[in-house]
Amino acid sequence: MPPSIKAPPPARSRSRRQPVRRAKPRATRCSSRSAPSRPRSISAWTWRNGGRRRDHLVGLPERAGDRLLDEDVLAGVERQPDVGEVTIVRRADDHGVGAIIADGLAIIAMGGDRSVATREVASAGRVTAREHQRQAQTARGGRVTLRDPAAAENHQTGRHSDECYITNVTKALSPGGFMRRVAVIGVGVTRFGKHDRTSAELFAEAARDALVDAELAPSAIQALYYGNVVGSETEKQLHTGPQAASVLGIPTVPTTRFETACASSHAAFRHATMEIAAGVSDIIMVGGAERVLNVPTADSTEYFAYASDARWEQTLGLTFPGVFALVARAHMAKYGTTEEQMAHVAVKNHRHGALNPKAQFRKEITLDTVMTSPYIADPLKLYDCCPFTDGGAAVILASEEVARRHKRAIWVLGSAAASDYMLLHDKKDPARVPATERAAAAAYRQAGLEPDETEGLGLFEPGTGGVAAEKGWTSLGGKIPVNTSGGLKAKGHPIGATGAAQIVEVVTQLRREAGPRQVDGAKVGLTHTLGGNTATVLVSVFGRD
Repeated sequence: MPPSIKAPPPARSRSRRQPVRRAKPRATRCSSRSAPSRPRSISAWTWRNGGRRRDHLVGLPERAGDRLLDEDVLAGVERQPDVGEVTIVRRADDHGVGAIIADGLAIIAMGGDRSVATREVASAGRVTAREHQRQAQTARGGRVTLRDPAAAENHQTGRHSDECYITNVTKALSPGGFMRRVAVIGVGVTRFGKHDRTSAELFAEAARDALVDAELAPSAIQALYYGNVVGSETEKQLHTGPQAASVLGIPTVPTTRFETACASSHAAFRHATMEIAAGVSDIIMVGGAERVLNVPTADSTEYFAYASDARWEQTLGLTFPGVFALVARAHMAKYGTTEEQMAHVAVKNHRHGALNPKAQFRKEITLDTVMTSPYIADPLKLYDCCPFTDGGAAVILASEEVARRHKRAIWVLGSAAASDYMLLHDKKDPARVPATERAAAAAYRQAGLEPDETEGLGLFEPGTGGVAAEKGWTSLGGKIPVNTSGGLKAKGHPIGATGAAQIVEVVTQLRREAGPRQVDGAKVGLTHTLGGNTATVLVSVFGRD
């Protein structure tokens, strides 16, 4: 703890945070007898000037309009798995009460001598309730009512208790359940395959194309979220985030590198979405890159296996073809899925990849080609497995205010993550991926969608994925086209770039710019990325305006 920071005395017993209740908020009169309290923790806030001012320590911008929380409010922010309500977070003064409303975050405002547990449903925007108005409309129709005429004076002096407001707010949520709407305004992707350039240079190519697509200069980017997995092994390069920003020519922007195995750049995308939704930034670049074809196959296979448990799985020689062979065998035993049905997936993906100029494999294959190929890990054969790949992908996200100036913006309707046990031994049912079910359910809730089924992504009845592939339901022209780019099987799998590349494809489809692989009338798209041995899952939903 820095010596200049003095720890506050323990809070009085009445200052403990109150549990969030599902009941409708009640109104109580502000009490002029209550004394201001201090926080129990100084991890996010310090006190100075006699306890009257609280300063945030996370480096938010100085402009009031750019702040996630107003400096006059002490607030604790926590993520809730299913949140449709939030609290008012700015203390009233003698001119009225203001609030920055956030959907998707539970913001517990602490003021007076009790934690404010009152919550409301509203969308992003500053709402004001002046004494002479008594009621004010929010940006999207919500309303906040100031109940006590003396409340402003009491709030100004800090003499207020919890539930000082009654809320009468309509449920007008922004798509994705975020404070501000977020859109994709630019995309770029390299050709996937073998390259002689570094991963940073591959990312720079994709990022350049994304900037051109968004009609932005590099200087417009306010942060970079970057995915890279095995650069420390294949390129002897750590700290790849700043390196990617430097090659792109924006070395001074805040840069964060993500590693969640195959889901790395999708996880980066989700965090960038939340940063823009929170009002911290307006334009963020997200993406990733990988270079693995510069090392022997045996080495890259070993490096990929580092995403499994080092003590209990790697020592037994388990590789990722082996991981998914175990999952496939469990699915076959539970649902009767056949090797031939799985082979239809490879045939379909190669057919789609042949239509994608950026795909690693642009050649169709037959069912017999797959079925007669050698086993890699029973029951998976050579053509069931995705290749090692070099490549990069980039996506530019923007706030609604910025996105409205772009005619081809695609909106983020929902983005969710979930995790599961790392060890295969600990998974209760290897034929299922519970993290996919949880992430998909959360993303669907955010997007206001309801899948037909409850297992996995909910696209088909449980256990019928093999039948869907065999009957062509997941092919272009089928019921629900899947992997229109060719998927990891034919498009390729540059691990750090894969999540971003999936988003590039969905955005291209929703813009109706996919050429011969275009899905007719596409309005809503979904990206689903597994990380490692199904321990990390990201699901995002996108839509046209």
